[in-house]
Amino acid sequence: MLDSVFGGKVVSQLKCPSCGNIRNLLESFFTLTVNVKDRRGLLDSLQKMIESSVINDFRCENCKQKVDVEKRQLIAEPPNVLIVHLQRIIFNFDTFQNDKINSYFDFPNILDLKDFSYKKVMNQEGHSDEVMANDTTKHLLDIQDDEYIYKLVGVTIHRGTAEHGHYYSLINTRRGKEELDEARPEWYQTEKDNWKVFDDENVKAFSFSDMRTEAFGGSSQSANSFMDSEMSAYYMQSGAGNSYGQNAYMLVYEKMIKKPLKEVILPTKVQESVALSASSSDNVAMDVDE
Repeated sequence: MLDSVFGGKVVSQLKCPSCGNIRNLLESFFTLTVNVKDRRGLLDSLQKMIESSVINDFRCENCKQKVDVEKRQLIAEPPNVLIVHLQRIIFNFDTFQNDKINSYFDFPNILDLKDFSYKKVMNQEGHSDEVMANDTTKHLLDIQDDEYIYKLVGVTIHRGTAEHGHYYSLINTRRGKEELDEARPEWYQTEKDNWKVFDDENVKAFSFSDMRTEAFGGSSQSANSFMDSEMSAYYMQSGAGNSYGQNAYMLVYEKMIKKPLKEVILPTKVQESVALSASSSDNVAMDVDE
């Protein structure tokens, strides 16, 4: 059940510049972690994810040469519910402490993962024939464009430093039976749905127009700047790390066109069910004989 709701897959890809061989490895994920440092927002971070980085002195399994291969990740199978972890906490090798990155980082109300997908990128680069010849990845070409579209339904906010802080959530409460049908244009307007703040035992209405100041960080953060500078100085002096601030730490997106949920039944449960069914049949037969 967990995998049917939150489970997605990415393709980790290695490309040899010498022979052109592409090696694809399908990897499962429940949370998609994206970099925040030196990124303007979620779309920028996803774009960097699908751009190649270089691994030096890698032995290509096809041409058997040591080369500098290109590595990247592409979205393969998008999950029904996408959880995005914003990597705001990093280790500082100068201070040997964790630091929190409070720079501005925006994210869209509607997220389309198509441009970051294995299907779109491989087609653009003219590799569709190679994909069709690969039994591991050819099914990814059957994913429809609408299956990459998501809307924002939840944000977890962190207020504090890398070592200390407090979490609370902003949640779209128009869920379940109250949720609009995805065929209606209003489905896309998550900003017009009812949102609430869930902060420990305190629950109150949230105005979506405040999302930028509440969650994007940077100079837009809503926490009092004087208090932030004081808190940052205090934590630095106490050795607890720098960079006190308030911003989004986790994002929750829900897919427009969802895959059917899969219920896994363990073999032992099947055997128990068969045994119970057989026992019931025997009891019925005995009643008839009597």
